Amino acid sequence: MHCDSPERTSPTLSLRETSLDADLTGVIDGLLGGLGGHERHFSRSGQLATYTSGSDSQREKPPPIVTACVTDPRFPHTPGGHILMGDTRTSVEADLLHIGQRLADTAQNGLTYGNDDFDLQRYTDIQKLTAELLACISSQSPVDLTEILAAEAGYSTPKVDVRAGVFDTEGRILLIQDPRTELWAPPGGWCDAGESTAQAVVKEVREEAGLTVEPRKLVAALDRDTQGHQPPLLFSVLKMYYLCDVIADGGVPDPLETLAIGWFCIDELPPLSTTRILEHQIQMLHAHWLHPELPALFD
Repeated sequence: MHCDSPERTSPTLSLRETSLDADLTGVIDGLLGGLGGHERHFSRSGQLATYTSGSDSQREKPPPIVTACVTDPRFPHTPGGHILMGDTRTSVEADLLHIGQRLADTAQNGLTYGNDDFDLQRYTDIQKLTAELLACISSQSPVDLTEILAAEAGYSTPKVDVRAGVFDTEGRILLIQDPRTELWAPPGGWCDAGESTAQAVVKEVREEAGLTVEPRKLVAALDRDTQGHQPPLLFSVLKMYYLCDVIADGGVPDPLETLAIGWFCIDELPPLSTTRILEHQIQMLHAHWLHPELPALFD
């Protein structure tokens, strides 16, 4: 079973120009009611969204520019793939997505460990209201989003993605061209249950590049959202970067995983798959290849 790349198997967020729906106020009231919170109000002055709490404190944010649109392989609705139109890390929608992720985690963990029937019903309500919140910044329906959230089970933790930094003697990095997007990235993918991250990265390099490698060093453990990968995903992802040495070649890459294989100087990179890798992360891997004494990075 292959560790598919994040954009093929995890709900992703494409962006479209719009403003937040007025139904957001009702969703917030419902969520706070389900959580037993105090009264909160959302007011608008022109294009400016202002949050007013019971203590009269206010937090003003820039007007919304883009709205996140959840895309899941089980519920396709965006023709032509995911189209990025803005940087969600600075938008109101990005804050709402983060809140939705945290609420989804709370609901999932409550449904996993709760025993009281009334509490379980409250967590179910929170999960449904979370779907309604996400639907306010999406073209996906609350019903479909509820199904996506309900499909997760057990304690909510980040999904784990691994990437291999493989260099030749000239310092060129190994990159794989994806057959669907024709974009490039180091070999990698999801870590399967029952395997370590080091085992996963060895498997991914073998499947995608036909090479047998040995992980030499864990370079970094980074949060995908904090790093600014696009498009954003519905669930949190922890990305593990390994520096690997080639110990054997001659294998045959999986044609479903790989369109082409190339070795590239870090200052002459091809178009990158930004959902998998960013240019500064390739520079990071190269720096650790040059200076293996460098400590592992985290954020």
